[in-house]
Amino acid sequence: MRVIKLMILVMISVSASAAFAEEIATKEPQKFYSGSIETGYEERYLTLRTNRLIHNGPMQWTNLRLEFPNFFFNIWSSAELSDEANNCGQEIDITAGLKAQAYGLEAKISTTLLDLYPVETFWKDDNWAQTLELTKQIKLSEKQSLKAQAVIEWLSPAADFSDGCLALRPNIGYFVNQPFGDLPILAGLELKNNFMINWNDGFKRANNSYDGVFLRYTGGIIWKIAEDIQLQAPGITVLIPLTRTDDDRDEVNSSLNCRLIFNF
Repeated sequence: MRVIKLMILVMISVSASAAFAEEIATKEPQKFYSGSIETGYEERYLTLRTNRLIHNGPMQWTNLRLEFPNFFFNIWSSAELSDEANNCGQEIDITAGLKAQAYGLEAKISTTLLDLYPVETFWKDDNWAQTLELTKQIKLSEKQSLKAQAVIEWLSPAADFSDGCLALRPNIGYFVNQPFGDLPILAGLELKNNFMINWNDGFKRANNSYDGVFLRYTGGIIWKIAEDIQLQAPGITVLIPLTRTDDDRDEVNSSLNCRLIFNF
């Protein structure tokens, strides 16, 4: 039954993305697939979609990413590392979608199932998200670049699509490659910064109020150890409320992190 539901999830994403497939730009021959396996430590869990600190303790995050010419698939999981576990943040997110390039933009449309604790129940009390991303890469110089992105999402309980909310996450990333020139031993080094405005119009399941607007900053140093191996350390995420809300999300929170990434 679980396999069948996963197949349905993929089929929904493919059907919803058909319009973008027609806009695929002509490309040079490329490898059929690429991807990465990533694992790392997170000081605490600051949620992306609901702007909350849901677990004030160390987490292990693991991510498998697969990229095909017009399709992508992703499995992300989080697990608690602290002894005083409250099960908040135990999660597996499964994403499938289509992508296309047109008019200098990359468009992605996808479906994500957020399989929350206990993950064995699958679907019951879980959430899902329908996401549209538009991304523009901007090269500033040989070493500096920007990534501008608009994200529009519908977040809802898995069992009730209509009882959801609209979420907007415009963001811009700033990257500096080899800021100190060529370094011995290392294959490369990159500074990563991303600034995101995050809002949703009130997700009932999380008791979010619609007037909560947040700034989310993520940054870090990416060390290219080898051609296909990267280490992000140190990294940091900071969540800052920009408005006063009538819920309990009025504090500034931060989380330190590090990640090891294997590309293939």
